[in-house]
Formats: sequence, structure tokens, C-alpha cells
Amino acid sequence: MTATAHVTGLKRAKSRNLWRDAARRFVRNKLAIVGMVVVVVFLVLAILGSAITPYDPFDQDLIAALQGPSAAHWLGTDDLGRDVLSRLIIGARTALFVAIVTISISLVIGIVLGTMAGYLGPWADTLIMWFSDVVQSIPPYCWP
Repeated sequence: MTATAHVTGLKRAKSRNLWRDAARRFVRNKLAIVGMVVVVVFLVLAILGSAITPYDPFDQDLIAALQGPSAAHWLGTDDLGRDVLSRLIIGARTALFVAIVTISISLVIGIVLGTMAGYLGPWADTLIMWFSDVVQSIPPYCWP
């Protein structure tokens, strides 16, 4: 066995142990399990939304307006008689889409600015950080 093969084997063993340790820690943490279940349920609802909704989320039934939770409408109905559970399930798709788009835009901007700061040197890094500090100092209610 060569020295390179031995070092590569050690790196793989450390990598496997690292993932195994992380999985053990994750399984022991009950709140992490609950959080993972909530995220998986949210993703399933967002992906399969229109196939699993009990009612059309946009269909109005004024006779059934403002009903409380029942066997027919698990979360009740709103002021126009629309099923709240169906509207929540369909709304999950929109929320997931907005989250993915927002994270993608932030990721692209961060990668571009980080690459510029690393490539152009300390003066660009200082300028980018100064701009970032200015943007973060503006209260959120000032943004449109």
C-alpha cells in the first residue's frame, strides 16, 4: 500500500465517522427530529398540494361561510365559505416558491460579492463590507 492510498483511506474513514457521529447526534436530539418532520410534511404538502386538497381552495360557498372546525371542514371556512385547510395547503406551495427564489437570489449575490472581495483584494473587501453595513443599518420598515 502506498502512502497516498493510506492517507486517502484515512480521510475516507474520518469522513464516514464524521457523518456517523452527526447522524447519531441528530437522532438523539428530539427537537431536531420534530423539526425535520415539520419540514418534510411542509414539503410534501407543497409538492402534492392540489392533489390532496379536500376542496377547491377558490370555490366559494356563502352558505357555509365562517363555519368552525368540523368533520367536513377540518379547519373551518373563511368569510366567503372557502375551506381553510385547502387554502393553507395551496399557500404552502407559494411560500416554498418564494423561499427558494429568495434564497437563490441571496446565494448568487453572496457568491458574486464574495468572489469579488477575494479576487480584488482588501480594498474591495472593505468597500463591500461598508456597503453591507450601510444596508443592514436601515430599519426593515423603510424598505418597500
